[in-house]
Amino acid sequence: MAMCKECNQNSYEYKWCKPCNLKHFQNDFNNWTSGNGKIDKFIQDAQLNANKHYDVIEWILFDRFKDVKQIGKGGFGTIHYARWIDGRIWNWDIENQQWKRQRNWDQVGEVEVALKKFDNFVNFNDVLNEMKIHFKTNNILVGEVEVALKKFDNFVNFNDVLNEMKIHFKTNNILGSIRFYGITQDPETHSYMMVLEYTKDGNLREYLKINFNNINWKQKLYNLYYLSLMLMRIHKLDIVHQDFHPGNILSLNFKNDIKISDFGLSKLIGANPNNPEKKNIVGVLPYIAPEVLSGDEEYTKAADVYSFGIIAYEMVTGFHPYPDIPHNKDLAMKICNGLRPKISFHIPKLITRMIMRCWDARVTHRPTFEELKDELWKYYIDYYDYLNEGENKDSEIVIQIKKAEEFSANQNHSRGTEEFSANQNHSRASIWKNISRIFHWRKESTNKTDSEIATPTPLNYQTHPQAIYTSRLLNFSKLPKPKNEENFEKELEELTKSTSVSSAVASKLYVPDFNIF
Repeated sequence: MAMCKECNQNSYEYKWCKPCNLKHFQNDFNNWTSGNGKIDKFIQDAQLNANKHYDVIEWILFDRFKDVKQIGKGGFGTIHYARWIDGRIWNWDIENQQWKRQRNWDQVGEVEVALKKFDNFVNFNDVLNEMKIHFKTNNILVGEVEVALKKFDNFVNFNDVLNEMKIHFKTNNILGSIRFYGITQDPETHSYMMVLEYTKDGNLREYLKINFNNINWKQKLYNLYYLSLMLMRIHKLDIVHQDFHPGNILSLNFKNDIKISDFGLSKLIGANPNNPEKKNIVGVLPYIAPEVLSGDEEYTKAADVYSFGIIAYEMVTGFHPYPDIPHNKDLAMKICNGLRPKISFHIPKLITRMIMRCWDARVTHRPTFEELKDELWKYYIDYYDYLNEGENKDSEIVIQIKKAEEFSANQNHSRGTEEFSANQNHSRASIWKNISRIFHWRKESTNKTDSEIATPTPLNYQTHPQAIYTSRLLNFSKLPKPKNEENFEKELEELTKSTSVSSAVASKLYVPDFNIF
């Protein structure tokens, strides 16, 4: 801690003096209101407990946004683009007695934002809960100041909107979630909106559709590792996502980082009208665990792991799950009876085994995200060192990826041969070397010139008109008890035996749990 120039106390940290700023916030409480006591209290509590500028949320007048236009529609509402004129609170300007604000890194121009408007059946309590989770898990690094506005109609259940806000708030200090900046209200419709971080690259589903043929295995492994790390940290807060699919995985640049959005959307509907004791099932059918679909279990951390397995399948194959059939009760029954997407034989067996473990119908057989993080980190490091230092040529993951690349080249889907410089003189004993790999990867991706960036080549396949990849209500009755397909467990056992030595995560390998990005 350093000495604050305003109060002369050793309370200044991260350019933030909590005692002084608490007073500044309190002095301003009478100068604004959302028109709703619960929202006012929520914002005020967040401000009074802010330990740094990342923790601050605020009431933002709607006239501070410009160029509002609709850019998309999801399962629960519409997304709008806008520009925030002021930018977020950064620290207190003692000389001018007002808040300093950050726009973009260069401190010029308005901040790009997006507005999300919920349909009329959402429950305000769950929305507030999501806001709390976002606030607790949000990425602690400061990036370009871009936000999103998540919009709620005036006829939604207020308590559930407040609940979602609380979830955003709860997750505001963990890497990899969309940053929550505040709340506003449309003066014409009186709809409340969450002000959230805006992501230029959009969601993972659209990114894969356009860019998959240019994504190499280094990026695939890095993205999967990073996702598992984020979910591990969210689960450590005893939070389950409940609606985890590629549409809720966003990024400013998928080569550098990934963010998770829409916490707790499966709670937006409320009680099941047909059975008040059973909660509604809401989500994207292919990503929902069979035990949740059947009603055998409520949504658990293991159900998020199942969703991760389907997402991992999509990331390594480029294909949506079940694109050629209707997403209806018949598919739900087949999933409960063990149907899973077919993994091509050329996908590395270590990755195939990991995916199959995630979507095992036996819930207790699924790995945790901590286990997945460790396993994926080992694969990423082995392959990274092979590419950049010429090491690990005999690593099983390296051998399997090389075979996969050769197959892809023969099928005319290769992204090209990745060049690397061999260097046998580096040791992997140092923790800092592991950290440098991450920063090198992020810097390398960011600094690509236009000539080095491959032209996007969209995947070319058709989806069934009733294959629905947005969240919706899925209350199917009389589904069978979940089980694996007849040969699933035998195939998984054979994969486990053939990869047991190579896939074991080295106990002495340092696996970082980064707070730094």
